Amino acid sequence: MVNLKEQYEQIVKEREKTLNALKELENNEVLKRYLELRKQNENLAIKQLNIYKKLKVEEYDSCNHIWVNVLHDYDSCEGRSDNYYGCIKCGLDQRVFEITSRLRSIDYLTLEQQIMYDYMYGRYVTYKGINTHISCDLDIAREIYSRIKESHDNIDDKSVVELFETELRLVKKKQ
Repeated sequence: MVNLKEQYEQIVKEREKTLNALKELENNEVLKRYLELRKQNENLAIKQLNIYKKLKVEEYDSCNHIWVNVLHDYDSCEGRSDNYYGCIKCGLDQRVFEITSRLRSIDYLTLEQQIMYDYMYGRYVTYKGINTHISCDLDIAREIYSRIKESHDNIDDKSVVELFETELRLVKKKQ
């Protein structure tokens, strides 16, 4: 008991010293400015993130998607088969639902995936645009799309799909 009382008294003294040091720092103008700027930066970061989310939602809404099949999932227990699609233009990717159902949490999603999940969850995502019915890796598909758009700026989506299919076959042959 005596040892505990001594420890308690020691902590009271240390806290008193710490509080006095904090009071001295509260009067430091440089430190005050630093704390103000830090708070301002935090507020701006929150605003920036909110605007970024709105920009992504607008991008998804306005995209005339070109869909590829990015994952075919079969559950042998339930006899259920699911196809997950991704857009090669805007990157919208339904695999976020597979990830969240497998891990049973949205906490493992990246920021981009969380935005996609929030956008698609509880919303009927219309499959406007073109469904290519092609199974492939979305990253590779987006890279091919990017190269096609780089070399043909005014190309229509139907022609993009034709070139995409050709390019993808070439990529698969090289692998």
